Amino acid sequence: VWIMDVKAYIRDNYTDPDLNVNSVADAFGKNPSYLSRSFLKITGTSILDYIHYYRIQEAKILIGRGETLAAVAPAVGYSSVLTMSRAFKRYEGTTPGKLKS
Repeated sequence: VWIMDVKAYIRDNYTDPDLNVNSVADAFGKNPSYLSRSFLKITGTSILDYIHYYRIQEAKILIGRGETLAAVAPAVGYSSVLTMSRAFKRYEGTTPGKLKS
């Protein structure tokens, strides 16, 4: 049940550029290693991968609406367009600029 709460917390806080395993663990009063192992075992994905996945899905929506990459990156929790582009490349196999065109 708490995994659903963790996912909801990530969905509610994905715009925070400081969102990471440690901040999620702190929010739930859990040890980061324990939380990471449990999340991976139950969901088949790491917390960090889930954070990136959720941010990228939200970014794709904003890009589809015609938002600039400079506006999208901070809106979904990335500190820069470069950081968002690297995450896109890693998780989507393409860059956000290619989605835009």
